[in-house]
Amino acid sequence: MNYKVLSVNEFYSEYKKELDSFHSQFRYLNLSYDDNNIYYLCLYDNNIPVGITKLKLGGNYSIRFNKYNNWISFVSVSNRYRGKGYSRILVESIFDYCSKNGITSLLQSDYSVMGWERIKKYFVEYSKKYPQIDFHDTDNHDLYDLEESA
Repeated sequence: MNYKVLSVNEFYSEYKKELDSFHSQFRYLNLSYDDNNIYYLCLYDNNIPVGITKLKLGGNYSIRFNKYNNWISFVSVSNRYRGKGYSRILVESIFDYCSKNGITSLLQSDYSVMGWERIKKYFVEYSKKYPQIDFHDTDNHDLYDLEESA
């Protein structure tokens, strides 16, 4: 199990032939080709992409949260690989990458219903394991309220 972080150009070059496949596997992924601040963190199992997240690094993307210039805008595991723990590994990979690359603040975009149910708990878990990263969840609920209801 490993991950790679690719710039927009690297992602496009590596997956040019598979872009239709990416759209069918990760149907809500909005691929951006014109922003140099966007990176894709791809999670692989035996060289097969099983999960992906879109990171916007170094730009000012939010008026409400202008302190945070690094933003997670998409997290997904391919349908055929769900239920195997890849979501947790993908979220951990985000925090691992940020920690190793000096990224000290991170903003999570709003969750889908599925994201709220399946991965919010992992953001709670890894935001505590990586206290050097000032993590902010844009959801209206307090990040740690989830623990009390579990």
